[in-house]
Amino acid sequence: MYRFLAAAPSLVVAGLLSFLAGCGAGVRPPAGGATVAPVGVGGAGATSVLPPAAAIRLPHPTAPRPPELSAAFHRERREALRRLLPPRSVAVLLAAPPRLLAADVDYPFHQDPNFFYLTGLREPSAVVLLFAEPQPSPLAGGPPVTELLYVRPRDPFDELWNGARLGPAGAARALGFGVALPVADFVQHPPAALARAERVCWLLPTPGEDGRDTPDDSTELPDLRRAFERAIRLPPTFAPERVRALALLRKLAVAYPARPARWFGGFVEAAPAILAEPGLRAWRATAETDTARRHLLATRFLAALPAPGRFDLTTLEEALAQLREIKQPEELALLRYAIGATVAGHREAIRAMTADQSEDVLDGIQQLVFRQYGCRADGYWPIVGAGANGCVLHYIDNHAPRAGADLVVMDVGATYGGYTADVTRTAPADGTFSPEQRLIYNLVLRAQQAGIAECRAGREFVAPGRAAQKIIGEGLVALGIIAVADSAERYFPHGTSHYLGLDVHDPGTYGPLRPGAVITVEPGVYIPPDSPCDRKWWGIGCRIEDDILITTGDPENLSAGVPREAGEVERLVAEPSALEP
Repeated sequence: MYRFLAAAPSLVVAGLLSFLAGCGAGVRPPAGGATVAPVGVGGAGATSVLPPAAAIRLPHPTAPRPPELSAAFHRERREALRRLLPPRSVAVLLAAPPRLLAADVDYPFHQDPNFFYLTGLREPSAVVLLFAEPQPSPLAGGPPVTELLYVRPRDPFDELWNGARLGPAGAARALGFGVALPVADFVQHPPAALARAERVCWLLPTPGEDGRDTPDDSTELPDLRRAFERAIRLPPTFAPERVRALALLRKLAVAYPARPARWFGGFVEAAPAILAEPGLRAWRATAETDTARRHLLATRFLAALPAPGRFDLTTLEEALAQLREIKQPEELALLRYAIGATVAGHREAIRAMTADQSEDVLDGIQQLVFRQYGCRADGYWPIVGAGANGCVLHYIDNHAPRAGADLVVMDVGATYGGYTADVTRTAPADGTFSPEQRLIYNLVLRAQQAGIAECRAGREFVAPGRAAQKIIGEGLVALGIIAVADSAERYFPHGTSHYLGLDVHDPGTYGPLRPGAVITVEPGVYIPPDSPCDRKWWGIGCRIEDDILITTGDPENLSAGVPREAGEVERLVAEPSALEP
């Protein structure tokens, strides 16, 4: 699954760096688990060394599962973040709110990934503060503290209906905090260290993500946000979107001085408020070359920007992106397990595929397999689209009653321990690729092989995408679908890679690839009906996506257990399944 540009302000850094990068969207398997060797990758024409489908041994649902992240893991991550904070600063993070499904029914609670990464807490109405230097304890006579956690108190009546809470004492024990306090204390008596801090680092919220704000509860997310703003004495005139947009624009203009014309349009789409800034309208309207744009940007805008002040909306996000990009061994174990369950789900769905099979049953088969492996959620809404539906990039209806002779695109990923897989396979519903389907499929496969070959430490993040784009552009020209390779974007409109972890589009620096990062490689070709090409291509959609671990040597394909070669895909469709219609 991919994303071209995240437009929400809280995702501007990741989304914009993804835009700039052209992206879209070592630990052994568990005991009894997969023994699939990594896919061999070489140049653009490299072929898979994946063994035949029958030779692959998948994790058994009853095999030992990796442990959830420990309190020691989260504590070490907090310390790693503290080391990245500016002197005399404080970082403040708020837990996610409950989200309403309908009437008085909530969705299952999903913690903010950054908050979970640092605390391990899976409850709403909580606050964590991390100080760059030790601060006086809020408890009389207590030792100095570098962190504070605020959580909901125990409530027998609420717990009867909604499940157990940790409470302050339980949170301190279970999560490894020296001091945990009732969250009402943060609202009524926020720590004085917030007001004293020379730099306050926090994350800009996503609009519409504050949840409910009811008068009979003073500890909901909007209440906590208001209490925080009072405690740091945030001026009523402070415009966080503007401050953050300007800080980001300064950073990107310095990092990418030769490419302002390329990225500015995408930046404005993500943060339109900056167009009101003096000099920018003229800069955009009158500068027609990169040289002129760079000159005006430096002389009329960047030079006039004030230095970052006390209210810091970028440091925390950048630090978390730097940390979360590189997976620790415990994280890789969880990712491997989630990917293993996803591999099993894809294989079973492909086995059950027939011309009479429906999209929703193929989706449901994968969900059944995920549950067998203890994976209780998807990392994103599953995409199961046959024919023209497979040409809709974010198709999530999954309701077509019959796949017929079409290709079926299945972009589905299981989540385990909070970490999500992201794997896509395309297969012929009737068991055999038509000549046109096979040509498109093999083109996408060659592009993916070229992209995976570029997944090496030190290569630019954009390298896999560039390699895949080159193969697809040239291939579409050779097939007569487009006249020039530069037109390939019509049928390959997204990038190939994003980071993977607690989020399906995990944060990262989008700089040179580093060992320990897990990224996707997911080229695709989508030719919807009525496209300006021979109608024999209409309705063919194809995407192939794998989860790639960057190592100090060859890339490791963590999802190699699902066949990719066209012949192996056909053989897997032909295997019997108890779930066929």
